[in-house]
Amino acid sequence: MEVLLIQKDQQERERFVFFMESTYGCVLHEATQLDHAHELIQRENPKIDLIIVVGALGNDDEMKKFSMETSSIPSIYILDDALRDRAAGWEGTFLVVDPDQQMEGTVGAIDDWIEQGILEGSKSEQPQVRIRTRLLLSVCPLKGDVFIRLNEGKFVKLFKQGDVFEQSDMEKYTINKGVEYLYIQREQCKEFVAKLGEELKKVLAAGRLTVEGSAKLNESVHEAVHELVANIGFTREVQELVKTQVEVSMRALGKEPSLSDLMKKFLSMEGQYISAHSTLTSYLACGLAVQLQWGSAPTFHKLTLAGFLHDITLNNQELAGIRSLKELEEKKSKFTAEEVKDFREHPIKSAEMTRRMAEVPPDVDTIIRQHHERPDGSGFPGGLEHKYIAPLSSLFIVAHDLADYTLEARDSFNIEVFLQSVSETYKASYFRKILASLETLRKF
Repeated sequence: MEVLLIQKDQQERERFVFFMESTYGCVLHEATQLDHAHELIQRENPKIDLIIVVGALGNDDEMKKFSMETSSIPSIYILDDALRDRAAGWEGTFLVVDPDQQMEGTVGAIDDWIEQGILEGSKSEQPQVRIRTRLLLSVCPLKGDVFIRLNEGKFVKLFKQGDVFEQSDMEKYTINKGVEYLYIQREQCKEFVAKLGEELKKVLAAGRLTVEGSAKLNESVHEAVHELVANIGFTREVQELVKTQVEVSMRALGKEPSLSDLMKKFLSMEGQYISAHSTLTSYLACGLAVQLQWGSAPTFHKLTLAGFLHDITLNNQELAGIRSLKELEEKKSKFTAEEVKDFREHPIKSAEMTRRMAEVPPDVDTIIRQHHERPDGSGFPGGLEHKYIAPLSSLFIVAHDLADYTLEARDSFNIEVFLQSVSETYKASYFRKILASLETLRKF
């Protein structure tokens, strides 16, 4: 089965490609807009068996025209409530799926069409989960096979069950060829999580932890947790992995992390936004806590865990970097309706996910739920004014902004510029005191 997937966001598109490949073993053709899809059909003239359109990728007339021109091809449109109503007048063999049920709805539609003979195909017997290459190979051998994904969307076994890899093997077959990710079968995830947890415990036991080394490890583990949550859920095993990595980070930070030292170490920090930002936010929050004389092991634990999990339900790197509803409004044309909805709701969803953890410290869910609030009430999701924002949440919000500024400014970092940019926003209550603690960085 050959599928044309039309979706704007690259990260979400890659996730859907993986989902379709692993579920049905189909060949995916990708487009970002309706006109891109037209060009692909006209230029390549592939045998497309199914079209999947995610989100409003044009106005009503453009969407209706596209459905008419592709009416001979079975299609699935993943649309919000307003568009679902208007789609009733479109032509062709198509179903409309609720964004909140996009994976389940897509599977249901395809399975029904396969049963009715409209589509040919069957579910793949070996669904795979993507893991960053270095992280995956660090825990091998596994009891299952390791796969590589080819350009045409097919999986090929790279290492068989039980293989032991030398560093040279890893570099020869993966790193030197630019292969960032390898794949394991979904049923191997539990073993992978357990082995990664063991490796992290070895790091703790060795005691040779640097902040820089811990941060790089934190980024890789954070990315793996994102992938695992998307594929197998926030299981108890994944929760334990998060707890162990938080312990690694806390051990590396020490009892009194210096904010100025942390800034020096992380000005050149690189990596995917969500993981780099999450790591840096947690470390800077702990440094700020020391500046305010709020530093303690329980406080560091809460801030580090909140930093790791506050964006755990987001996958779009560019969307995650948006800081306010005003900025979201200015850039919303770049995102689908469901992406905008996900962003608005991610503080609540991430907080709810965190509450499911066993023995989670109190206040962590509050910090996560409030991390996009603003003292003047212009934030979200609650529109809380400063007197209703918890003290640790206030600290985390400032650290969150400082982390973003640090990642953007890098070598041109200037604390004066940052303080001027937020002085009016953070002039009330605890926020004023937190900003004052940053005065020591003027000498940085």
